[in-house]
Amino acid sequence: MDAEQAKADWIAAENAWFDQFLAAKALREKADRAKAAWMKAYENENMKDTENEDHKTGL
Repeated sequence: MDAEQAKADWIAAENAWFDQFLAAKALREKADRAKAAWMKAYENENMKDTENEDHKTGL
């Protein structure tokens, strides 16, 4: 392998790594948003349950 081919292989590998990094970062952000949405929905459901229990007990 000559120097130019080695350099081209190195650049291609670096670019592939960076593309994978960006994809992983985007997935992490998507997962974080999904978790936040789930936690908010869960909290809202629990608040409704608490309000129903308060109404039943007269609070």
